[in-house]
Amino acid sequence: VGGLAVALVVALVAVVLLWRDRDDAGERADRAETLLDASLEAEEAARAAVTRMTTYDFRTVEDDFSWIDDAGTDKFQQNFTDAAEPVVAYIKRVKASAEGTVVDSAATAADADHVKVLLYVDQQIRSRGTQGYDLDQPRITMQMVRSGDEWLVDEVDVVNMLGTGAAR
Repeated sequence: VGGLAVALVVALVAVVLLWRDRDDAGERADRAETLLDASLEAEEAARAAVTRMTTYDFRTVEDDFSWIDDAGTDKFQQNFTDAAEPVVAYIKRVKASAEGTVVDSAATAADADHVKVLLYVDQQIRSRGTQGYDLDQPRITMQMVRSGDEWLVDEVDVVNMLGTGAAR
């Protein structure tokens, strides 16, 4: 009888451990799915924002830069507004226009509400007095934050590659 009781206790412990492991695996799978969904959604929003950020025309640059009103957090809107004034003046002075195209991107979710997106962009830039265009290939990192059902730009880091290759 003692051996049977020990066997039943061991079997019960094994069943409990297996059940708990299965629950843990299910929770890990749910978390992975949540992070994947966040990454995909934030990456899509970042691609749209960076295309708007790198596409402008000197005749409509203020309107072209209004994307920030819809796509940026309050903190980023303030930083962008402060930095944009001299950039807008320069774009108008040299009569520049640009068209940005996302070549590739990758996202990494820190959690369900914070995603870092790396974007590879080709930006064709034209300005007064130049023939053809210059090709800039900035690498842009966007920190995206979920706000309700939207993903907003919270921080941007740009590494410009201008001068590494020009198309004429």
